[in-house]
Amino acid sequence: FHNKQVFTFDFSLEGAPGRMSENKKPLDYKQLLLYLILIPLCFIVALRGLGWAIKTIAPDLSLNIRNMIVELIIAIPVFLIFRKTIRQGEKHILTVPRFLFCFLYLGIPFFVHAGMNIFGQETISGFRNILFAVLGAFAVGLCEELIFRGVIFNKLQDLLSGRKNVYLVSALLSSCVFGLIHFENLIEQSFIGTTMQVYFAFAIGLCFCGIYLFSGTLLIPVLLHGIVDTGVFMLAVNNNATATSFNWVHMALSTAILIIGLVLMIVYEKKGPMAKKNQ
Repeated sequence: FHNKQVFTFDFSLEGAPGRMSENKKPLDYKQLLLYLILIPLCFIVALRGLGWAIKTIAPDLSLNIRNMIVELIIAIPVFLIFRKTIRQGEKHILTVPRFLFCFLYLGIPFFVHAGMNIFGQETISGFRNILFAVLGAFAVGLCEELIFRGVIFNKLQDLLSGRKNVYLVSALLSSCVFGLIHFENLIEQSFIGTTMQVYFAFAIGLCFCGIYLFSGTLLIPVLLHGIVDTGVFMLAVNNNATATSFNWVHMALSTAILIIGLVLMIVYEKKGPMAKKNQ
């Protein structure tokens, strides 16, 4: 991931994520408010609002089909509005070794998590149901990665440029927001189940930030996110909604993913392209 890059100033509205200036840029608190609070809140409102509208218009549609439609409806305008920020985050050509390392090796915990969710549980049946569960899961992965890694994480790098540990701080902030938005699931889930989900979302968010930087493309986090959600969407019963006790196994796996994410971010901070530029 040590490709040679040219770093220049960009005075456009969106700017270029991850670029550093010799002096700290004045911190734009309005922009921070926009990307850390307003955009995530708008995402939740859109998610709930569109879900309710589609359920009202077409009550016979399954939950997975509704999820797929809603997430795609949100993802398309997000990409069109923020395509410059998203595209500027694509830092490297995805080579075969980089793909194997980031997807198959770093992705092992996510394959394990998906398998743990399905193993020993009652899953949906029928080709059509399975197909839409998979499509719905990857639609969620696409939409959420575009917003939280492609837009928020990238934009925070730009807003915080020139400061110490910009990648790590940007990853922690964007991952905190990604985790906290899952508290909106309290509407239909137990507090214990939702809290575990929030912690897991924070952990995978941080890990996805690291994988995103090492792979140089949002494609890998999107694929891994889709795999994780497939393990959930395949269940006949939402275990988070019915959880009444603390699941130590899932929490241990979440913590392992969190540690992997921290290590990736620290290594990239110390050894990545920007570290070499500033030496």
